[in-house]
Amino acid sequence: RGFSQVTSSPSSPSVQRSARQAGGQQNERGRYQHNAQFCTQQCLLGLQRGGTLDDHCPNAKLHRQGGTSNQHLIDAKGLVRQLKQQLDENLDRDCTPMGGCGASGAPFKITCTAYGYTVVGKGTTSYRWNEVKREADIYRILRQVQGRAVPVFLGTIDLAMIYFLEGAGRICHMLLMAWGGEPINKLEDVGSIRHEISRSQTEIRSLGVLHQDLRPDNMLWNPELGRVLIIDFHRSELDARPTNKRMKLHKQLSCRAKECRRKRPRLGYK
Repeated sequence: RGFSQVTSSPSSPSVQRSARQAGGQQNERGRYQHNAQFCTQQCLLGLQRGGTLDDHCPNAKLHRQGGTSNQHLIDAKGLVRQLKQQLDENLDRDCTPMGGCGASGAPFKITCTAYGYTVVGKGTTSYRWNEVKREADIYRILRQVQGRAVPVFLGTIDLAMIYFLEGAGRICHMLLMAWGGEPINKLEDVGSIRHEISRSQTEIRSLGVLHQDLRPDNMLWNPELGRVLIIDFHRSELDARPTNKRMKLHKQLSCRAKECRRKRPRLGYK
């Protein structure tokens, strides 16, 4: 499917600022290139939970703003506010469609110009929003396994302006989260990670969530974690099993994860 081109005038002050602060640059034709790398799961987990910066995050230097502290200068709510303000001022500013369009939305690469955090925005239309915003509730239920079985979830934003994206429609809402990885169907050897697929599914079920749409496109291999992260919960349902049985399973899984330090498989892509 075709996507709208996101370009800005080379003389635009906002483009010049974002190029300096967030790692963007202009190519030989004067078009802005959004080449910032995604933040790590550990970086955004620390942001969400009041933890420290991840030195392995490619954007850690930008997060520090020239300082030497190992603490995040803002929190997850602050980042969501920053991104909303940034996009409300200029939708083209460090916000680029990633290509591909699922049944419920389209992914965007978004960089917070002020602090250098680069995340995924799942953009959707008003028509789909009632369905998609359920995902925010599901991610909150899955808070304990964020950055482990699902991506770190940051929050939602309602855009002041409409972003028209060919093939997706009039984007006016977004879910913000960490980049999960590449779909597992791009791996050379999917069979070698079947255990990780099952592991993530089981951890999600242990918290009372039934995904109901476990296709390869919704399972991402994350080399940082050596884990499969599951996404797209807009069709999910809550488990009707008694809570005490689910909590017992979750406790068993947590203990097993602490005791077992398995060697992470190294996989190539097709």
